[in-house]
Parts: sequence; structure tokens; C-alpha cells
Amino acid sequence: MSSQLATFDIIQEAPNFSWSSGDPALNGFTKHGSGTTQSDPSGWRIATLGSDAQTYYSRDNWPNKAFVNGLTLFVTPPTVKGSDGSALPNRSIVVAVDDGTNRYELTFDSKNVVLNGGTAFNHRNLPVKLVIAAGGASSSLYAGSILLASPVASIATVSAGLIFGDFATTDDSDAVWQSIAYAMSTSADGVFMLIPSLTVKIYDVDHTTLLSDLADNADGTNDGMFSTPTISAASGTLMRYGIVNYQGMSAYAEQRTQ
Repeated sequence: MSSQLATFDIIQEAPNFSWSSGDPALNGFTKHGSGTTQSDPSGWRIATLGSDAQTYYSRDNWPNKAFVNGLTLFVTPPTVKGSDGSALPNRSIVVAVDDGTNRYELTFDSKNVVLNGGTAFNHRNLPVKLVIAAGGASSSLYAGSILLASPVASIATVSAGLIFGDFATTDDSDAVWQSIAYAMSTSADGVFMLIPSLTVKIYDVDHTTLLSDLADNADGTNDGMFSTPTISAASGTLMRYGIVNYQGMSAYAEQRTQ
């Protein structure tokens, strides 16, 4: 008889890096500049008012070729306490990711987020998510699950890395940062989607015997869902599957055939 493996669309995996609230210099970042930095009840405060001096944090151990498989950046909108110079949003409240070829900058005011100097969108105090396509040439911007802009092209590189804080030399700000995380793939809220245009294979639990290749079974709507493959097995057989997606991330399932 035949056994059908239930359709699936996601495999969960934690972000590759995350920081929240505490001193960034003790949690994977290096501080640059002399602005005031201190703990705040809601996060980590960076204040540069009246100084015209850059003060920002850069991620230690930023990976080479950071956008080769895409990258998803998650940012809790910072709380804005004040600013001077040009009107916000500007680079005095910025998060930037750069792979040495492509760069993306998110700038904030108290209500809005701007990607690469473009349109201001109300972030609704939802987590801001930047999804950079594999290779790094374009991206999509979300507030929570709400799509704000897509596709958005990259801008010229400054230097490879991830930075946040005040990167301006004439504008200043006083802002409290709460959390930043990233995943080295295109993803949704820490959940990696199985994309129909990419190869997804189902193996026996030993990871050596190919049971089905879902690349040809995708429904073509780019929503991460796949048609149900059919696998032959005798009635009453307990079947275990290793499910491996294009990133090498895996999950397991089992069922007894009818």
C-alpha cells in the first residue's frame, strides 16, 4: 500500500545571533565613540545630543559573505527621547547591515522606519523585519507580518558589518535600543520557510536513502507549501523520515501506514 507524508511548510530554528537590553559591549558588540551610553529600564541608551559625534556599536565576528544565503534582521523599534540637527529619521538612529558589496540601513523616528533613505512607514511599535534576498541585491521590509516595501535595492557599501546607534557626524539623538537579532537566511520570526523554488528533500531517518524530492512537487505560489508526496510501504509499517531543507536544517516525523 501507499503511505502519504503530511504536507508541511516550516522548520523552526533559532536566529544565529540575538541581543537584548544589556550592555552591547558585553554581548557581542564593540562600542565606537564617546557619547553617553547607559542602562535604561527598557533597554540600552545611547545619547549624543549636542556632541556631533558618532557613537555606535558594531557586531563582533560578523560572518564573511553575510548575504550569500540571504539574511533576516529583526529590530525592536528604539524609544526616541530626543534629537537635534536634521529632522528624524536620519543616521543618528540607525541599524545597518553590510556584506562588503551591498548595504541596508534602517533609520527611525518615534513612529516610523525608513529603509535606505526611502519612504517612511509607520512601524506601529511592531518588530521591524528586514529580509535580504540571497546574494544581497534586494530586500523586503516588514512591521510584524505586514509587508511595507518590496523589492528594495541595496545601497553602496561602507564597510562590512552590523552596526546600530548614532552613525551621523552632524545630527545627534537620544534613543533607547531594546533588541536586535539576525538569521543567516530568509526567514519569518525565527522560523525558516521551505521555499518552493528551492530543493527540499525527504530522506529516511538514516539520511542516506532518498524517499522523495519536493522540488518538483511545489504548488508554485511561493507560499512555502508543497503537495503531498506518495511513498510506497506495506500496510502497518512504522515509517520515520528525516526532513532536510536547502539550508541543511532538519526535522523528523514518523507515522504508521494504513
